Amino acid sequence: ERFRKAHRARGRRCTALAHMPQTEPYGERTFQLKSDPSGATGSKTWSASEIFSDVLRERVLSSKHTILELGCGAGYMAMRLATVTRGTRVIATDVPSQMRNLKFNVNRNQLRHAVRHQSNSRRST
Repeated sequence: ERFRKAHRARGRRCTALAHMPQTEPYGERTFQLKSDPSGATGSKTWSASEIFSDVLRERVLSSKHTILELGCGAGYMAMRLATVTRGTRVIATDVPSQMRNLKFNVNRNQLRHAVRHQSNSRRST
């Protein structure tokens, strides 16, 4: 049931034009995301991000953690996980072509203190 609801909601939001900002509610917070629904896999926001971050929040994350996300794309799940518990840090990685959008989204949502970016070029910000 949870997957069906998330997938249906995601489908409605992904009909936006390419590069159009979208808002993603999460608890008391709303994330502002720039994504490209017409682009590569990593440039979209997937319903699996919502479901997996909810499962982690409910079953695993109850104290400070450092989380490594491989292939974070626009960074939606990384940002959600960074807001789960005070002091949680996320290292978000992806290919260099995705990093510009990830950095934009992290900065726009004022999560630079909690989400570090790293591409496969081994340079971090």
